[in-house]
Amino acid sequence: MFWEHPQRLEFEAGGSCEGADVVPLGKGICEQLAHRNAGTVAVTLSQRILAAATPFRVSLTSTFRAIDHRAGLLIQGPAGWGEFSPFADYDPDRDGYWLSAALESAFLGWPQPVRDRVGVNAIMPVRSPEQTQIAAQEAVTRYGCRTIKVKVADPNESQQRECQRIAAVRAALDQAWPDGSGRIRLDANAGWSLTTARERLDQLGQFDIEYVEQPCRTRADLAALHRDKLVPVAVDETIRIDRAFTAVSEIADVAIVKVAPLGGSSAALAVADRLDVPVVISGAMETSVGLAASLATAAALPQSRFDHGLGTGVLLATDVTQPTLVPSDGELRPIAVAPDRGLLAEAESSLSSREIDHWRKRLTAALAYVPSQILELVP
Repeated sequence: MFWEHPQRLEFEAGGSCEGADVVPLGKGICEQLAHRNAGTVAVTLSQRILAAATPFRVSLTSTFRAIDHRAGLLIQGPAGWGEFSPFADYDPDRDGYWLSAALESAFLGWPQPVRDRVGVNAIMPVRSPEQTQIAAQEAVTRYGCRTIKVKVADPNESQQRECQRIAAVRAALDQAWPDGSGRIRLDANAGWSLTTARERLDQLGQFDIEYVEQPCRTRADLAALHRDKLVPVAVDETIRIDRAFTAVSEIADVAIVKVAPLGGSSAALAVADRLDVPVVISGAMETSVGLAASLATAAALPQSRFDHGLGTGVLLATDVTQPTLVPSDGELRPIAVAPDRGLLAEAESSLSSREIDHWRKRLTAALAYVPSQILELVP
């Protein structure tokens, strides 16, 4: 990853960015800042960031990605607040992207928006068909969402029950919008083989699917499924993990771009600029603080054909802001948010001292993978 101050980023593993003063992600801070006192930079920088950081834990309304809560550190800076909350299975290298995003939000801010409203999708985790029906009805009646994303490919769920959940979502959408303008997206999180994906999409196509997100893991399988044209294909892990930004149109119709896993708002916009397919900005199940950064990114996207994956605030049972960022008439307004002191204190008290120490150590380790241009934003 490369970072160019202040608004542009370029990504090229082992490559260069012509005409820009750039530093590759993954080099240690002492090497990056060799012109300074390398013996003390890492320690004092870590101390300064940790002094501005508050640990938190919030609960989810249901299990999502096998977790029932989100935790991390909220970092306050002159530009606002940033969220560092990478998932538990990430290593320090991947954590570095999340920390870059948090520091950008806190110490630099976001690019200027080009729209004041962003259409968003609701999201349906794996629940019973009955619970899904209730949640889908709430998504369309309370939050006005015309687009609903449904999680699929759960190994513990039967195909029949999965089909019943999607049918419940279609029924709720068609009841609210009889003209058929309600849209369903599926998200398989790379959980299907090519054979299974073909079988499932052939069956589920009856529900008029807008696209299926990351149905398979490998580029070859995605390309084959894309050629089948059963359902339009979107890629997430291909972008977020593999960082494969070129020739995406050979394997997909849409790219899912997530802000924190790519290193921040400017990074995500730079990736979007490189992609040869339309882009959907999606969150990573953050608090409203982290969600605001993704929302700002969607608002700054030059072109926006799709509703964006930012309706996740509904899945927060507790939050650090008041109110939580949830859709109204299927849209969110990009705004700067700050934690409510009382809610933040509650979120901090939900963590044990051991958990707090874990997050502080994790942030310190991630610093070695943050570009110096980001680190130099910290006063």
